[in-house]
Amino acid sequence: WRRLRNEGALVEQWNAAHPEARLRSVALHTLPITQQVELLQRTRVMVGINGGQINALFFLPSGATLAAIFAMRWTDQNFGYVYHSWLTHRGVRYLQYDVTSQIADQDTPVASRREDQGNGGGELRNMEWLTPAQYSDEWKGSMRPIRDADIEMPPSEFSAFVSEAVSPGGKGKFEASRETEELRRVLQDSEAT
Repeated sequence: WRRLRNEGALVEQWNAAHPEARLRSVALHTLPITQQVELLQRTRVMVGINGGQINALFFLPSGATLAAIFAMRWTDQNFGYVYHSWLTHRGVRYLQYDVTSQIADQDTPVASRREDQGNGGGELRNMEWLTPAQYSDEWKGSMRPIRDADIEMPPSEFSAFVSEAVSPGGKGKFEASRETEELRRVLQDSEAT
């Protein structure tokens, strides 16, 4: 549930191409809490899928970067904006990669499309990257299976995201907005749901 299915291959490919900025794959939940905190306090860049383990962001030191991957932007709860707010106060840089997003126009390149019944009827891109979560209750027909999907991210996309994360701060493609326009959009999105 909310796993990066090809994580091993992505980390291996990244490390082969970037020996100066090696990544390490860690399952935080398998470590005692003291080891988790010690590891996170030494972490310069944390890349992860939105979910339980990424909430360890609270232990990242000032000057670190959190690069969060979301299967789908959570407009109703908007964890990304919450993460960004918390991290700004701690001096931690925040990047966010939204795997699916609405297609704005016909000129936008689309790998795969799906009608989005829960977000204004628009179409979503990159659906073939996802293995939706399986539910047998009221969430089965909602967008929740997409939000909780496992992700298989193309190496080129992962590399672009991590490259920005390991580079010094700035206004890159994945840099989370600190502008009030982002908050306005979040509020509009939550009103629409």
